[in-house]
Amino acid sequence: MVTVHMNPRDEILRILLSHRGEIVTGNDLGAALGISRSAVWRHIKVLRAEGYRIYSRTNNGYCLEGNADRLSAADIIPKLKGGLGRDIDIYKTIDSTNTFAKSLAVLGAKHGKTIISDTQEIGRGQTGRDFFSPAGSGIYMSVIIRPNFLAEDTMLITTAAAVAVTDAISEVCGLNTGIKWVNDIYSNTSMRKLCGILAEASVGMETSQLEYVVIGIGINVNNTSFPAELKRTATSLYLETGHFFDRNTLIVKVLDALDNRISQIPSAAFLEEYRNLSILIGKDVNVTHGNRNFTAKVLEIDSRGRLVVKPDNAPVSVLSSGSVALIS
Repeated sequence: MVTVHMNPRDEILRILLSHRGEIVTGNDLGAALGISRSAVWRHIKVLRAEGYRIYSRTNNGYCLEGNADRLSAADIIPKLKGGLGRDIDIYKTIDSTNTFAKSLAVLGAKHGKTIISDTQEIGRGQTGRDFFSPAGSGIYMSVIIRPNFLAEDTMLITTAAAVAVTDAISEVCGLNTGIKWVNDIYSNTSMRKLCGILAEASVGMETSQLEYVVIGIGINVNNTSFPAELKRTATSLYLETGHFFDRNTLIVKVLDALDNRISQIPSAAFLEEYRNLSILIGKDVNVTHGNRNFTAKVLEIDSRGRLVVKPDNAPVSVLSSGSVALIS
């Protein structure tokens, strides 16, 4: 059994969230936490300053109204079934969740430590690209894992993460998605990008063992628009379905699905699902690999999660890095 310790403010929020739309008295909140009504009131004021719509009624109690959609550890941790995300830090803004998580991993942060931010100043995607990270609409999170795997398993970790995100989106949003190698998630309806995944690893020089992997996940959730340069290529769960989604709920499902899929890495049980979700197999693509650029047909994804391609007028190549773009 995992014991979760929260500070009084998070515990008050957890109680109000579990009784959303209902009145909870100050006496009941104080009794649950072993604090005074005046202490409860001080915590309520801080929660309001953070943006939660908490209404009070004289001699009655407090009520959290509507869907605040504020990122909250108190709304995430108690709902988790797996081991990932039991230790979460949430920020209003950060340079990059991956960069910060890597610094924590170097300092010894434990398996499952999770960093989430409402926005990123320098969000990073594959091959050094920026990741659009507006406030109040997306999920920008990085999870530290310390797997007992070799460096050669890194590609399987990233493919497992991609399948986990499709699991969570399907469960929460009912949306069918596909995967563009390496780890971009696309809507099958519009064929535009919903999510980017960036996994960064540290490998022991002597053992070739993975010391840690930071899995960064950015999902466009409730975005209602994108900058002109992204309109043709990016989309959000809202734009695809016409519905807004609670980000905390989706984070819970992503963390649990990630925990499940990582446990399958020794058997690579998810690879057939990854192949079935691929939007590239059998298609012609432009490949950028190091300093090389060439066109090729995608033949398959192999047992290590690598992309097998047949370039024009050249032998078959197996890619473990690089980027590809569909030829329309």
